[in-house]
Parts: sequence; structure tokens; C-alpha cells
Amino acid sequence: MIVTKRPKLACRACPGTVVQAPAPPRLIEGGIPTEALVAHVAVSRYADHQPLYRQAQIMARQGVIIDRSTSFWMGYAAAEIGPVVTRLQNYSLRDTVRTLLPVGFQILANDPQFGSVLVLDNAFLAVVIAAHRFGVRVRPELAAGEIIPRIDSVPTGQVPSGSELIRLMNTPCPANLMRAIGDVLADKGLGLEPLAVASVRESSRLTPRITPLPDLPGVAEDASSKLAVVRAWLRCWQRSPGIWFSAMPPSWWTIEVRSHRGVFQDMDHVLITRQAKQTFTKIWLPRLLADLTQRSDDGGTRLLAANLTLEIGGAWRRCPICKSVHRPIEPLNVCIDCEAPGVEDFDPTTDPVFMARRGFYRDPVAHALTSDEPMIMSLIAAEHTAQLNAAQPEDAFSQAENHEIRFQDIDIAWRDTDPREPAIDVLSSTTTMEVGIDIGELSGVALRNMPPARANYQQRSGRAGRRANAVATVVAFGSADSHDDHYFTTPDEMIRGSVTDPRLTLENADIARRHLRAYLLQRYHEARIPDMDPLGDPNLFSVLGRVREPGCSTGRISRSGWPQAAWSLSAPRIGGFRVSFRRRTAHSYWGDDPGCRGCGRRCHRLHRRRDRAEAGIDHSGGSVVR
Repeated sequence: MIVTKRPKLACRACPGTVVQAPAPPRLIEGGIPTEALVAHVAVSRYADHQPLYRQAQIMARQGVIIDRSTSFWMGYAAAEIGPVVTRLQNYSLRDTVRTLLPVGFQILANDPQFGSVLVLDNAFLAVVIAAHRFGVRVRPELAAGEIIPRIDSVPTGQVPSGSELIRLMNTPCPANLMRAIGDVLADKGLGLEPLAVASVRESSRLTPRITPLPDLPGVAEDASSKLAVVRAWLRCWQRSPGIWFSAMPPSWWTIEVRSHRGVFQDMDHVLITRQAKQTFTKIWLPRLLADLTQRSDDGGTRLLAANLTLEIGGAWRRCPICKSVHRPIEPLNVCIDCEAPGVEDFDPTTDPVFMARRGFYRDPVAHALTSDEPMIMSLIAAEHTAQLNAAQPEDAFSQAENHEIRFQDIDIAWRDTDPREPAIDVLSSTTTMEVGIDIGELSGVALRNMPPARANYQQRSGRAGRRANAVATVVAFGSADSHDDHYFTTPDEMIRGSVTDPRLTLENADIARRHLRAYLLQRYHEARIPDMDPLGDPNLFSVLGRVREPGCSTGRISRSGWPQAAWSLSAPRIGGFRVSFRRRTAHSYWGDDPGCRGCGRRCHRLHRRRDRAEAGIDHSGGSVVR
């Protein structure tokens, strides 16, 4: 139970004035459902595949009356979890960049002309080169004016060089891809360094400026130890304030990347002696800030990616307490994150504990670095359902139509102001996708559970294998219930055999009465409600009139006169239907067929309906039948 406390406050100087704190906003404005109820309905609908009308019946048995028309709750829930969906999509892009970035650096480092000047600021170039080399489509969401450059000078599978590299280097990086590159470098759990793949270090042109720095007693007394201390300092800067790339938008400054003075508390775990701290602060820090950082226009200091590069492979150490991974610093034997003793060297390719924890994310990167033809794949998934929003006046397509077109690799950004969205590889759709929906060629269909019958299976699996794809793959997952288990053990009963023809009962009086009432109400409202300006913002409740008007005969919408008015408006149009309805229902209502002469229970019910209709009692649409 959620208890909302709204205190009442009074002013001593203003007698009689009491102010109460406003109630917090609800997820459903003006409604009583809480976030927990909406989340329960959404999970039951999409995770457990319980339609809304079934949930309404289940809750009604427990005394909770929820109409199935409250499906707009799902729209509010979708808006709330929108940032989560965007975050998940960014994770997919980050997984691709995590593999392509070190591979691209390794390819560019082997270039005879470009390798000597390669810096971290060329990260976008490295991703583009690796994607072209291994045929991977990098598809971040593009803003207006952003593009992913194409390489036409050499075919896919080869590496460009010379002027083509210069052209690609001058191409601006899309913002979403730039954010993914920064996340791959700064992530403390799944970044390149925590996965023991690569770490950030100073560029090769700045290395000769670091080794002449004075010794740090007890910490760095040779060239290799001095470089290790500087790289530990860069590691602290990379994690907290961040690294500034030239391709970053100016608005990211102080938001994505912040200013810092260069004094980090974690460096106390490295500078273990007092004299080493004093020497680093007084002599090392000013020189490092001058060589590696830049003063911004607002007076802040930021670390430049143009002064850094990546070091791929090498020796690694892991802390037995916090499990952090970092480069070795001789002669230190403590963790530079938690200062725990007993840090040991380890091999990330053979260590069983490390492989069990992070091998799933490291293996694709390690395989791409060591293989000539690695299998790298980037997938983008989207949803296709009727719950998606409809097309707005300024939009040419609805969200569902947008996903259908992108699923067919069609670019719909025909205007300069249209956002360029990536193509969709996997389309998650409802089982009742309409027959007229065109989603192009399908190479495979995956079913979350076993369909109810053979016809449902054919309708869903028949989406694949059309047009140019003569062969398709259909995968159906069987859950633990008896229905799925039966068809999992005997799949022929689901795949083969004849299909029961669908049947539509035209003699159902409930359906006919429902359609008649809806049509009559529609005709009556069209005649009584005045025309509204579609470009305006009309209030629906004010258009219908006042609350007391439907109960009297003077209102715009009158309860007493609407049946006669609606029938007079609709009779010329549904006269033929009325006759047809009478002919079809007379046989069933009056029981004139030979099967009803036995005066069984069903025949007795039919005769009773006939007597009520002849007596003028409205029952099951009798007044319309007469």
C-alpha cells in the first residue's frame, strides 16, 4: 500500500490561511491505478501473453473491475520505459563498438604511413575501417545532417589507404556513435581495460617527454615505472572526468566530460611514499597538464584524445578483493583501486574465474584481434504491434509503418530535416499481424511458444520463405505446459495435415445487436454533435453538452428521443439489412427446423423467446426483428 502524506501548513502572520501540499502526480492522470498495477498488466500482457480482456476477467473474479478499454495504460507504460529501451539499444551499439574499436586500431597501426601518427582521436576512423574490413553495418541513430561514410575506393574486405584515409579522418562522427566510443573506454565493468583487451596511454610522440621526469622514490625510479605511473594517472582521468574528443559537440562539455585539476584520490594508492607524492604534485603534475590537457574557454581543464592512444594486449593484473583489472606497476603489489594487497599477474585467456565472469564479452573481441575472418554481427531489433502510436499530422508514416519500411532496408529520410534511422534486422511482432502487412523478405521466424492449432502455425510460419527466399527457418519454443509439451514430442501434428476451415456465425444475435447499437449511436451523434474544427483543440466533454442535458428533452443529446431519431436517420440505409436480419433469425428464433420438434430443452428456450417477442417485450433484438 502506498500512503501519500500531504501536510497542511499555516502562516502565523496570516490568520486563517492554510496551505496543503499538492498530491504527487500519478502515472495515469485522473485515475486510480498505481505504477505497480500498470506494470503488472503490462508484464502479463507482453511477457505472459495474457490479453487485456482475459486480465479483466481474472481481476473481476477478485473484485477488481477494470474495463478492457484501459489499454491506453500501455501507452503510458511505454512512455515511462522509453529511456530504458533507448539504453538497451545503446548497449547493442556499444557491443559492436567494443569489438571494432581495438580491431580498427590494430589495422591502422600496421599502416606504414598512418601508424606512426595514430591517436585516440581517430577512434571513429578505426571503427569505420574495421566495419568495412569485416562487412559489419554500423547503424547508430543519426541526427539531421549526420552520415556514416561509405568506402567505395576498395571492395568490402580490404583496407583503404592514402587519400581515402584522410577523407575518412575529416568526416565528423555521429553523436550517438561518439557516445558509444566514450562508454566503451570509460565503462568500469565492460570497458576495454576491465576486459583485459586494451588500455589508454600517452601517444608515441609524448613518451620521450615523460621518461626524463625526476624519480619518484620507492615508486618509479626507471623509465618503465615512470610510464606506468603516468598511465595510472590517465586511467583515473579516463574514468571520472572523461576524455575530450574533437568530434564531441560543444554542448557535451561539463555534461559528458567535466573539468578537473588532475589531483585524484586514487593516486594515493600508487604514490605510497610522502616524498613521491610531493614530487608528483610539484613537478610531474604541471608538466603532465601542459603536455596532455587543454584549457577550455571557460577556464576548465580537459584531457585531449589527440594526446592519447590505445595499447592493445600486454601484461595484466587482477585484484583478489575487488576483482578490478589494471596494468602492473613495479614495484607495487597492491590494488590501485582498493589498495588491497596480494595483486597477481594473470592471463585473461586461460584464467577460469575471469573467463567465467567476463569471457562472454571478451571472447568476441579477442577472436576478432587474432582471426583474419572473424564473425562480427550487429543486430537491431524493434517491435511491430497495434499499440504503437498512430501517424501524426506532420508524419507520413505511423511508428508501425516506420518499422515495416526500415525492416525492408528502405531509407525514408527523404527530407533534410528527417532523422536518419538505422535499418531493422529483427522485428518482434504480435501473433495477429494483419495479412495485408508487407514486411518484405523473411529468412526466419521464431515463435515464443507453440501456437494453439495448425492453422495458427501456418499463418505465423508462412511469413518466411516468400519472394526470393525459397528456404526459411522456423523455430518454435516449447514451454513447460502440457500443450507445448505435446506438440514438442509430436511436431507432425502441428506442422502437417489439413487445416480446419474458419467459420463465421452470421446468426449470432449478440453480434448483430452490438453492431446495430453502435451504428445507431454513430448516426445519432453525427446528426446532433456540431462540426468541429480539426485544426483546433476541442474539448470532447463540452461538445457533448452539460451533464444534466441527456436526461431531459431539451438537451443536444437526449436520452428519451435518441432511439426514434437514430432509427429515422438510419432506416433508409439499413432497411435491406433489417429484412435480411429478420430472415436469418426467424429460422433460429422460431424453431421451424425439424430438429426442434422434439420439444427439448433448447426448443423450449426458443419458444419462450418467441412468446416474449410476440408479447412486445424487447429481448435479443426482437423489436428489430419484427
